[in-house]
Amino acid sequence: MQFKQSHRIYHSYASTHTGQQYGDLLLYKNSLKVFDWRLKGLLPEDRDARCLDIACGAGMFLNYLKERGYRNITGVDISSEQVALAKQVCDNVSECDFNNFLTDERKFELITIFSFIEHLTRDEAMELLDNVHRALAPGGRVILITPNADSPFASHMRYGDVTHEVIYNQSSLSSLLRACGFTNCRAFETGPVPHGLKSGIRWALWKIISGGLKAYRLIEGGSSNGWIFTTEFIMVADKFAGSPSNITERF
Repeated sequence: MQFKQSHRIYHSYASTHTGQQYGDLLLYKNSLKVFDWRLKGLLPEDRDARCLDIACGAGMFLNYLKERGYRNITGVDISSEQVALAKQVCDNVSECDFNNFLTDERKFELITIFSFIEHLTRDEAMELLDNVHRALAPGGRVILITPNADSPFASHMRYGDVTHEVIYNQSSLSSLLRACGFTNCRAFETGPVPHGLKSGIRWALWKIISGGLKAYRLIEGGSSNGWIFTTEFIMVADKFAGSPSNITERF
C-alpha cells in the first residue's frame, strides 16, 4: 500500500481522533459484553486457532480474544500510538503495513478487520482482501465491521472521519468479497447490546425503530428482506476449504 498523506493522521490517530489515553483499561472491560453479543457463534471453537486483527487500533478486540481464552493472537497497525496502546494488553502487535505483513508464510484461521476497510479506496480494499484470502488457511474466516451505507446516518459515518474513503452496504461489500474469492458471505446488524436496564430499554426501542424502517422499505420498495439499518454492520465470509469448516455457524 503506497504512502498517502492521510497516514500523517494515522500516526497520531489515538490522540487526534479517538481521544483514547494510555491506561484507559475500562474501555477494554466494557467491550467484552459487546463482542460476546455481536460475535456469538462466529469465532473459532479451538482456542489455539491462529487469529489476526488487522488495524488492531488500541487492542480492544485483541484483549477480548485474550480474555476469552484464545492463545494464538496477533495484531498489526500502522499507527505507532495505536500499537503502543495495544501492547498494553497483547505483546504480539506489530507496527507494519498490512499488505507487507500478510505473507505466504503466515496462515490464520481467523482474520478480523474492524472499522478499517472504509479508510481504503476500492482498489486498496481489493488488494487487502486478496492478501487476506491468501493468508487464511483453508476453511478460515474473515470478519469485518464497517459503517453501513444503508443507515439513516450514513453521511455522518462517511464524513465524520476525514480519512474515510468509501462506505459499503451489505450488498456492495459482499460483491467485493466474492470478487476476492470468498464464499458464504452474510451480514448482521450491530445496534444496542442489552446488558442492563438502560441498555435493555435502548435495545427494545431500537427494535421498534428498525421495525418502522423496514416497514418503510416494504411500502416504498415492496420488500424489506435482508435490510440492515444500524450505523455499522458485521460482514462474515469464508475461504472455501473443500470440506466443512471447523468454525461454527452463527445461531
